[in-house]
Amino acid sequence: MKKSLFIVMTIVMILCHPVSSQEIRQVTFVSDPWPPFTIGKEGGPAQGGISIELCREIFSRLGLNFTSQILPWKRALGYLKTGEADLTFPLVQNQERSTYIAFTDIVMNDKSRVWFLAQRKGSPIEWETVEDLKPYTIGVVNGYSHGEIFQQAIEKGILKTERCMSYEQGIRKLLHSRMDILLGNESVINSLIRSHPEWKGKLKFTPKFSSQHAYRIGISRKSPVAGLIPEINRLILEMKTDGTIDQILSPDPVHNPWPDSN
Repeated sequence: MKKSLFIVMTIVMILCHPVSSQEIRQVTFVSDPWPPFTIGKEGGPAQGGISIELCREIFSRLGLNFTSQILPWKRALGYLKTGEADLTFPLVQNQERSTYIAFTDIVMNDKSRVWFLAQRKGSPIEWETVEDLKPYTIGVVNGYSHGEIFQQAIEKGILKTERCMSYEQGIRKLLHSRMDILLGNESVINSLIRSHPEWKGKLKFTPKFSSQHAYRIGISRKSPVAGLIPEINRLILEMKTDGTIDQILSPDPVHNPWPDSN
């Protein structure tokens, strides 16, 4: 009886023991290629991007080695479900993901915009409700959300859509007038325009944005790194205060730490 009680108490103590960064040697980041956040090719490590710079800095401050893998997005999420990988960024928190991912505090915000050709025929596109956009063909990128009102309108067939495999493909379709509008995150589209100088000045977005995203670091609930979230949140606040996050989000155009995506 005493032996059984001792075993139970030992298990409880192990489960309740707070995780220390000293007990974790390495963290593994996963994502699909998504400039300017994650730059690289599937099957290899990331080559750069906002996500890599930011997460590497956080875990460097924790004294941990940082590794990365570029995978198809569904597989990356699968690795977080099983605990084969530790984390990803950027990620929007929702109910389904929260079943297997623990989230940090908000790191940054981004807007999903309604983009159109600057020199399009007719008047510039304006809208107040999704009903105003019914006459147009709207480009949406597979696997990405552009806000609840757009998601519902697309699912109900209110809006006519053109599916795109990537934001880069979406811009090319827009430039070739295969659609009228592209829904896309401001940071992502601007990054692609920087990588393609020939696109500069060719796209505009409406003053009204379709949604705003609160981006967090998502950590597998099966990873011991989840136990470091209070410390990670402290570092996120510290890096906002000391200007590190602003510097990563707005790189020096001369000494740009993000390689081109093309």
